[in-house]
Amino acid sequence: GTRLAMVRRGEVDIATSMRDVFYEDVKKDSKLKLLHPQSSTHWLVAMGGQWDPKSPWSDARARKAASLAIDRAGISKNIAFNSFEPWGSFLAPYHPGYDPSRKPDPYDPQRAKKLLAEAGYPNGFKTTWTCGSGDKWWMEPIAVQLNEVGIKAEFVVLEHGLWQKKHTLGELRGMSYGSGPWWAGRVHPAVALESHTKGGWAPVGRTMPEVVESWEKLNKAVGNEAIARAAKDYENVLFKKMFRVPLWQANVPYAVSKKVESYNPVPGLIFPIRFEYIKLKD
Repeated sequence: GTRLAMVRRGEVDIATSMRDVFYEDVKKDSKLKLLHPQSSTHWLVAMGGQWDPKSPWSDARARKAASLAIDRAGISKNIAFNSFEPWGSFLAPYHPGYDPSRKPDPYDPQRAKKLLAEAGYPNGFKTTWTCGSGDKWWMEPIAVQLNEVGIKAEFVVLEHGLWQKKHTLGELRGMSYGSGPWWAGRVHPAVALESHTKGGWAPVGRTMPEVVESWEKLNKAVGNEAIARAAKDYENVLFKKMFRVPLWQANVPYAVSKKVESYNPVPGLIFPIRFEYIKLKD
């Protein structure tokens, strides 16, 4: 809100992260323009404790059920004001190997309940759904939808730094979320995928030799064709292991004053850079 007020008063020319209700405010303001960097960030559901055979999340059917319980399109339209786009891939559109035919799981609560029964949980099970304090607004609806299919998710909100520490150390045994840092690898997808599939932000991925081995092959690939093949192979492994579930790609729109004649945001980057390329009106 403060950023929007500043760009309206002319104190700044670009204000970032105009999401939620602010997005509609900017759209209606004839004195401002909206800019959308391509594929700013990527959100995924993470299930902890998958290596523990006593955890419900050790069964891939339970993980699939959780994915089917989430109404991605509904949350995007009604909660995020269409700033989220339901997404079915771990790759961004500008990555070699990106397959546009990969679609997100549909919203199918009946199938989710069936899978839970097949996994041995006809009455569902208890878990936690933990988030950092800044993301409560879009994660709370997911907790409601999980409960509707029998995944009795206690909604836990932690101070963001504490959530981040517990997430990266693998201390969260229930459900949480993560992002895919597409901004880190606009050329080679191994860079973008490392930390959030087998690195510091993916404690489960670090325990899966197949995931680690496949990423190493991608990391060593040279040339667009070889990189694209290795990226597709790696993504197939990620879906086979299903240790994370893609949710959305999230746009982070900017409010831009009419004084800015042109500015092209960098694909995959949340924050604006390269201000030397801004063209201002006389």
